[in-house]
Amino acid sequence: MNKQYLVLIACIFTMCSSNNQHNVPGEDTSVALLLGQGLNTVDGSIKGFCVELGELKTQSSQSAGQYTEFRMLEITSESSLRENLNISAAGVLKSSVFFKLDSRFRFARSVNKNKMSRYLLVHARVANQIELASNFNFKQSATDLLKSGHTEEFIGFCGNEFAYGRRTGGELFALFEFEFSTREQERKFDLAIKSSGMGSLGWQAAADLDNNTNYFANFSRSQVKIFSLGGMGKLPRVNSITEFGEEFEKFIAALKKRSVTLEIITKDYSGVEPIDLTVKPRFLLRQDQIVQQLARNRDQAVEMLNTVTYVKRNLQNYEEVSVDYLDQKELEIKAFINANNQHVIACFEDVFKGCHVPELVMPTLRMPQKKSSKQSGQHDCGDNCCKTTKTVVCQLQDKHTCLLHSLQVESACPEKQTSD
Repeated sequence: MNKQYLVLIACIFTMCSSNNQHNVPGEDTSVALLLGQGLNTVDGSIKGFCVELGELKTQSSQSAGQYTEFRMLEITSESSLRENLNISAAGVLKSSVFFKLDSRFRFARSVNKNKMSRYLLVHARVANQIELASNFNFKQSATDLLKSGHTEEFIGFCGNEFAYGRRTGGELFALFEFEFSTREQERKFDLAIKSSGMGSLGWQAAADLDNNTNYFANFSRSQVKIFSLGGMGKLPRVNSITEFGEEFEKFIAALKKRSVTLEIITKDYSGVEPIDLTVKPRFLLRQDQIVQQLARNRDQAVEMLNTVTYVKRNLQNYEEVSVDYLDQKELEIKAFINANNQHVIACFEDVFKGCHVPELVMPTLRMPQKKSSKQSGQHDCGDNCCKTTKTVVCQLQDKHTCLLHSLQVESACPEKQTSD
């Protein structure tokens, strides 16, 4: 029997930042900069040490000042999922094309975001004050390159930005995916979104979580998948968004126990003594815009491909779906992704000459219509739904890093009432 599902809740204790081009994720990513290290913001490659940093200081000159942030929002596209997980355009392209995978991208890929399901993201972090270098100066080797006019060599060794600050703390993401077998079920979900004020919800007090999870309590059914990344202790087990709200304070308490690097703050080389120079800013901005477009192409195509796969797996829920049409669209989408990847490879091999605007046409997909409850013969099962819990647990841990994970699956159905 088809029914309403909560098919995914994934929790990551991780280290990242807000969506800012001068902030990059911390310890859980392949772009793990050290203070003073250079960065090419176009392809996300880590460079050498071209500046000497002064003492790190907070803006208030005090080390205290930890605070907690919380938000809950609907994720409506693959790009919004990626951006809210703070995966950069360069990061997603490197991961998907060159297979340089980190935990953040693995989590995003495990979601299999499609157009037929709905998604809620809960994001919380405990953050300490930002520490910034009090001053910075070029090293002699970098000064020599600039004075001799070897700009490309400078970018090749130093990048166009460098790390000069950091923020520590802890962070949690929980993503809830909802499946619907009928149009009526999805309309109820739309009403819950509207009633919760989700569209205007940004950073809020953690207490607001209880109010908002109540709107979605009836949709929280079945599969639950939990993932954690090192050092924060065992996660409370939850089977629904309501239970997540009840356990939220435990999640926050775990975040406060041990600080890791959430984000690295970078800036360009303008204002660095003894040479005040911004290295080809307009040119690099153009190249970065091309990389952003390549990432959006990838996001849209992957989401479209996930949607085709999802519909083919659930044909009974849709009206008049042609399998031949879906097979043809699958081939077109895969061909588009391959062509887009070739542009990525050329761009990342040479950011000066290889980044070009892709002349590609995005495939189109005619979205099938869900059946009505009357057509499908399905009814909401409410508390009679069976539940399957899938939990990723760490079997072997080295300090803060899990070396071996295993999947534990548990199923439970309500006991049927029998009459005497």
